[in-house]
Amino acid sequence: MLAQGLPDSRIRVHAYGQLVVDLDLHGDPQPDAPYLSAMLTRQPNVERVLRDHVASLGGTIERGCELIDLRQDGDRVLATVQDATTQQPRVLRTAYLVGCDGARSQVRHLLGFAFEGETTAEHLAVGDMDVAWDQPPDPSMWLHPDGMLIGGRLPGSPVWNLAATLRENAAGEVEPASAALFERLMHEWAGVPNARVTKTYWLSNYTVNRRMVDHYRRGRAFVAGDAAHIHSPAGGQGMNTGIQDAFNLGWKLALVVQDKSADTLLDTYEEERRPVAQALLRRSSTLQSTIFSPSPVLTLLRNDVLLPLLRRPAVRRAFLYRLAQLNITYRGSSLAPFPAASRGIGDRLRVHGAPGPGDRAPDAPGNDARTGAGMSLFDVFRGPHFTLLVFTGKSPRSSAEYAPLVAIARGIEERLGDDVRACLVTSGVCPEWVGDILLDPTGEAHRIYGTRTEAVYLIRPDGYVAFRGDATSWVQLQDYLGRIFLRLRLRLRLRLQRPTPRRESSVAAAVATSD
Repeated sequence: MLAQGLPDSRIRVHAYGQLVVDLDLHGDPQPDAPYLSAMLTRQPNVERVLRDHVASLGGTIERGCELIDLRQDGDRVLATVQDATTQQPRVLRTAYLVGCDGARSQVRHLLGFAFEGETTAEHLAVGDMDVAWDQPPDPSMWLHPDGMLIGGRLPGSPVWNLAATLRENAAGEVEPASAALFERLMHEWAGVPNARVTKTYWLSNYTVNRRMVDHYRRGRAFVAGDAAHIHSPAGGQGMNTGIQDAFNLGWKLALVVQDKSADTLLDTYEEERRPVAQALLRRSSTLQSTIFSPSPVLTLLRNDVLLPLLRRPAVRRAFLYRLAQLNITYRGSSLAPFPAASRGIGDRLRVHGAPGPGDRAPDAPGNDARTGAGMSLFDVFRGPHFTLLVFTGKSPRSSAEYAPLVAIARGIEERLGDDVRACLVTSGVCPEWVGDILLDPTGEAHRIYGTRTEAVYLIRPDGYVAFRGDATSWVQLQDYLGRIFLRLRLRLRLRLQRPTPRRESSVAAAVATSD
């Protein structure tokens, strides 16, 4: 995706014929956030990257199919789709179905979800076109008392993408998008009298909606992305939010369809993602009103206060973190408890900024203990597994001192195999451990994770902290994993029930089968 995008972009903001802000949207990589720059790319590029990846995994994408009916029958979903060419219907039988079919979602309609919210009075004309003028290709905004014109050329393309905010006339109508409309706005709002549209590829009118579903799940069917929530395009949050919906649901579905977790795990998808969408609708609405409002007071605030503030590095960095959605948290989720073990270790873990359960797991640099090559925690996280980070402390340890921590990591891996990958984060080599070791000679990883001594972090497949504790947290960690993984839950239940020898024999066979 990085090769397809424009990472070091900037945006030029003009008002009343003058350049107000030349804003650099590049954010220098940070140890905890290596991809901090805003990146622009065209939707076909995104689709191509994802489509190629699906193909590399053996998946197939079928086009020209329309969903015409959806029913649930016990432990399966029956989806009737019709081929656009042959008009022949066929029934797909599947364990689960996810509607990622956009703002006009047929899945949402057939499931009977309410799509609550409002259609606003904010209108846009959008289009892709060739333009003859001498403007730089970087994105620009031209603010005008009657509205705003936004334009830029995306990477690898000579085509300009333009959007303009429009107001209704006295009859309640909005001028349709056309080459003539955009030429007039470039002359009057951008102050470029000789600009000409030489060719149009696509034109459309768009009315802003702020809506979201009342539920994300009904039985074995779900909705995600624009099918679940739509909002103002201000801030460019739509695609990232949809991808996060899919990732949050994806790792949970993977465990459930492999019979590794109970179906109830899927309830946490709505529990975690719906509050994120609610907050996003509020923020994007506020941003939309601030940017596009014709109010003289808000115009003054935007032009003379808010936009100049973005010149300050600290303000711009905070803006980029929010834009990149690196501040999203699932604190309070049933999958993000604050265990008793964490409450007892005080300042050793809870220093300012240390991630806790439900927070994004930051990256941290280091070296591979075996090869000496550069390595980061993101390298360890990559994949469909949970990651158990075992921090041994900033000071070197003896083999005897490593033993309790190694026992935790080895015990978890023995019980859960490929579903949990353990990694020691240490300042010295630990010969007792044969798995991943990230050497942290400068203590940067320990600093980012807020620990000076021993600590245990469990990271979910979607990159959020599931659990944290210290070297004495083995029981609490095992209990937490037992809530996720059925086979570990069954073992814990057997241990607690202390069955008779005869019963133990019969249940042991069931445990072996479940493994």
